[in-house]
Amino acid sequence: MKSYNRPPLFSVVIPTYNRRDLLLRAVRSVIDQSFDDFEVIVVDDCGSDDSESHLQSMGDSRIRYVRLVENAGAAAARNEGVRLAAGLWTCFLDSDDVWLKDRLGKLASFIASHGNSERLVYWSSLYFDRGDEVLQLKPQSHPEPAFRLMTYLLCSDGLMQTSTLALAADVARKHPFDESMKIHDDYSFLLNLERAGYQFAGDTDAQVVWKNDIQGPRVSLNGKMERNEKWLAMYGRWLSPKERSAYEALFLAPKLGPRQFVRSVAMVVKAFARRAIGPRRAALSLMGLLMPRHLYESLARRLLKSGGHS
Repeated sequence: MKSYNRPPLFSVVIPTYNRRDLLLRAVRSVIDQSFDDFEVIVVDDCGSDDSESHLQSMGDSRIRYVRLVENAGAAAARNEGVRLAAGLWTCFLDSDDVWLKDRLGKLASFIASHGNSERLVYWSSLYFDRGDEVLQLKPQSHPEPAFRLMTYLLCSDGLMQTSTLALAADVARKHPFDESMKIHDDYSFLLNLERAGYQFAGDTDAQVVWKNDIQGPRVSLNGKMERNEKWLAMYGRWLSPKERSAYEALFLAPKLGPRQFVRSVAMVVKAFARRAIGPRRAALSLMGLLMPRHLYESLARRLLKSGGHS
C-alpha cells in the first residue's frame, strides 16, 4: 500500500471489468482535475484486458491498481477499493463515466459549506449523455430537506448516481455495498445509509457526465427478473406501499413485458392510481410495454432533442 506524509483529501474508487479504453478515459478525467489532492484506486474485477500496464503507462503515482482474484461484481470491487482507501473522503466513479475538470474542487467546497459533516452523504446533479450530442441535466429537481430517500428515487424521478457520490471514508468502510445484490446495489447502499441515520446533501451543479453511449451488455440495464425479485424480497420491507408499487411499475413490469402483458400493464396502472408515479412516467412506461425497444428509444431521443425529457 502506498504511504503518505498525510492522507489525501479524496480517494476515488473506480471498479472496472474489461473496459480498458473506457477506464483510461475515466481515469484521465480524474488526473486532469483542477484540484489535485486525491488518489485513484482502480479495482479490476478479474478482467483480461491488461488494464494494469496501460494505467502504468500514464505515469502518475496517484493511481493505484488492484486486481481481484475472481470475478465478484461491482459491489465487491467498490468494497475492496474502499478498504484500501487512504483518503479522508471516498468518492466513486464508474469506469464508463467521466468527471468534469472542476468536479473535486467543487466537491471540496460543497463539503466545507456543510461543515465537513460526516453525517451527510454528498451527491450532485449530472449530465446524461446518450451519445447523440444531447446532454440532459439530471435529476430535474432536488428534494426538500429531510426527504424520504426511496420516495424521491422511485416516486419522483429522483437520481443519486454512483459516480456523483462522496462520503467520509470511515462511513464508507462501516457501511459497504451489499455484494449479494447483482442489481440495484446503489439503491441498497443508499437505503442502508439512510436506515443508519445518515442524511443526504445534493449539489445542483452538475459535475459528472453519465455515459449511456456504450454498446454491448450492461448489468444496470439488463438485470434479469429474478434479480429484481431478489432485491425486492431483501429490501422491500423498508419500502412504503407507495414506493413498492413504484418499484414494481419501473422494474418488474418491463421485465414481464409481452410474456405477461396484462400483469405488467396492471402494475403501471396501479402505481399511477396510487400516485406512486406521475402521468409522464406512467405514459412512458406504457409506451415501453407497447412499443418495440428501438422505437421507444428513438422516440425518447426525439423528445430530448425537441426539449422534452424521457
